[in-house]
Amino acid sequence: MYFAAFKREHVLLSHPWTDDLTLAIKDAIRSCVRGIGADKQCPALDLRQLEGLKEVEPVDGGPRKTIDTVILFSLFACREMEAALRKMKHVQIETGGTGCGVVSLYLPASKTDSKGEGALRRQGCLCETLPSLCPVAAARRLQQAALENGHHDEDPFLVTDKSKTPPTKQGMIKAFRRVAIAKGLSEEEAQNITGHMLRPMGAQFMARKGIEFYKIQLFCPRDADHPKSRKMVRAIENALETQSTQILQNAKQSQSEIEEILSELRTKSVLMHEKWTEELSRKFLPKFVMNTGSSVFHAVKDAFTTGCGFEYRNSKEFKFTHEPPNPETVSYRMCEKAGCVKLFETVAKTL
Repeated sequence: MYFAAFKREHVLLSHPWTDDLTLAIKDAIRSCVRGIGADKQCPALDLRQLEGLKEVEPVDGGPRKTIDTVILFSLFACREMEAALRKMKHVQIETGGTGCGVVSLYLPASKTDSKGEGALRRQGCLCETLPSLCPVAAARRLQQAALENGHHDEDPFLVTDKSKTPPTKQGMIKAFRRVAIAKGLSEEEAQNITGHMLRPMGAQFMARKGIEFYKIQLFCPRDADHPKSRKMVRAIENALETQSTQILQNAKQSQSEIEEILSELRTKSVLMHEKWTEELSRKFLPKFVMNTGSSVFHAVKDAFTTGCGFEYRNSKEFKFTHEPPNPETVSYRMCEKAGCVKLFETVAKTL
């Protein structure tokens, strides 16, 4: 941008723009951007590789139970000082429910207020699937160590080499690096570990376990007043609102489709019932009916009429019979209309 403004002013002043100037600008830009890469990121360990790892030797100013510290506070996505400044009253372990219970942590709402107690987070037991990585069991071991060291509600939750003194920032970082070396990293690689190691470590573990990204984002950040956090929360809310609207629309559409299907099934049910009734009537009704008033022998069509259309149910002068008339004993003439004649032929084939 500055070079473009410089070139514009140069040309406006009627000075010639030469190839030498173009080459000089290219060299200057190349010199400015040389060696610039992505922002330095804190590497994260794979929490699953800590399963079964033996406790490491504590460092000066660091927590006495380093592995349990990493397990517990990585699953709560804490920074090093958020973990170091937890007091006994900030950690509660509830028994009952599934496994060994639930651990609750009161965590700061902002990284600029590390001692705050603005956010409550909970983690459940993992003993059934990953017993050595269970946050509840790790919290219980850390709590027991603190109680044995004489800690009370206002004392640090993590025990150090100094009486009732919380771990230092450098002590936490050194402890993390020692865990990385125990896991197989070299001394040089471990130097890249910072106090933010636990946050990506816990978030990546949750993602590997199939937890939705938006849930991880809601669980991990606690900088509620930071513009990036507000932007992220709004984005998540908008996404959820859009998704909810779509789900409701799909539900309404599905309900409409279901109602249409039910209506169609009811119609088909009525038609089937009618056909079934008609077929049942044909099967069990007598095949013939005699009109005693006109002495005409008819073929039964259904429960109300004959083949020729005679509505015998509306007449009192009729008599059913299952057998065709015997001319020698019955003085009835056969109906000669097409409907009855056709039914006579059909019945004759079954007799």
